[in-house]
Amino acid sequence: MPQHVEPLKEIERAFLTEFDYREEAANLEEVRGNVAPRFGDRIVLPEALPALCTKEVLVMTQLTGVKL
Repeated sequence: MPQHVEPLKEIERAFLTEFDYREEAANLEEVRGNVAPRFGDRIVLPEALPALCTKEVLVMTQLTGVKL
């Protein structure tokens, strides 16, 4: 078995048991708050919609524009 398989399995287990998109929504809002004051006139970050987020689903506003 290739040596990288076991570490990847461990990462998968961590995602399945520890990952919580509600925390990611809070992290996104923190990043938005930190970025907006300095770069808000040049970039746009999606806004998390916490009322719609669950442990398994992260819902954000849809942004239109040119992809980088």
